[in-house]
Amino acid sequence: KELIDALNYAASLPEYDNPKDKLASCFYATIGVDDNSVMCNDDVEISFKSYSYTYCGVGRNGSANITFTIKNNTNKTVFIDLAETYFVSNGESSAYYVPTAYSSSTSKTGDANAGTFAGAMGIHDYQTNISTSTVYSQRIISIPPNSYKELNERQLFSRNQDICQGVWTYWMPYSKNRSYSHVKFRFGTKKESPNTFLKEGEIIDFTAFNSPLKFNFYVTYAFEEECKTTNQLSVNLYMKRLIGNSKSYDYFKGKDIINDNNVPWFVGEIDNYSSKSEIYQRP
Repeated sequence: KELIDALNYAASLPEYDNPKDKLASCFYATIGVDDNSVMCNDDVEISFKSYSYTYCGVGRNGSANITFTIKNNTNKTVFIDLAETYFVSNGESSAYYVPTAYSSSTSKTGDANAGTFAGAMGIHDYQTNISTSTVYSQRIISIPPNSYKELNERQLFSRNQDICQGVWTYWMPYSKNRSYSHVKFRFGTKKESPNTFLKEGEIIDFTAFNSPLKFNFYVTYAFEEECKTTNQLSVNLYMKRLIGNSKSYDYFKGKDIINDNNVPWFVGEIDNYSSKSEIYQRP
């Protein structure tokens, strides 16, 4: 509980009292932890970080990722079953283990002629020895005593999805090994919705109940490599604070404040020009 309270206090730190009467074009968002989460026990402790690749993090240049770290607090080796360890983004789950395998082979060809007479006549029999090995992706990983393991990062938003009225995620492949993902809000414009549009520097606070963006992390671990007897910790996250910003960066310096307090964060886009007619209704 103390760990959760500390994380949520840090996620509430960026404060701005005088928002501009100007449309925000993007936003910073901090991540809070639901009170029913289990961040640690006597065996392991979970921490996480989230960030965007770019300062603004919108359009083709934005990708919001999250990384979880598992710390072994015991004097024994802890084994993590990646097939039973999941990240869930707005209801869509993704396991950390995907069964894959590849094969590699080597061959050696030799002269196996039958006898001296046959060899003298130029008659040869060739034999080929082929060895094949199959390599599988690793399902069980180990964490030595009193050390930690950082899991591979996951994208906060993995596909195009309508979350709720006026909120949707956008995902786009960029290259073979990289893609961009971010979230869009539509608050409308000053002209069409003067009471709902988001201003630069304006803050909207959410709870674990009314936040439109929610994430979950489940880790399964054991003290034997076969993972026959397992334990599980679950962490439930949500967007805790949304702060309107401009792409010009000259007004809002929220990123610096967030980083100074080591707060997990991501960046999203305010879509004031979308063809979508729905406007996000504030909580």
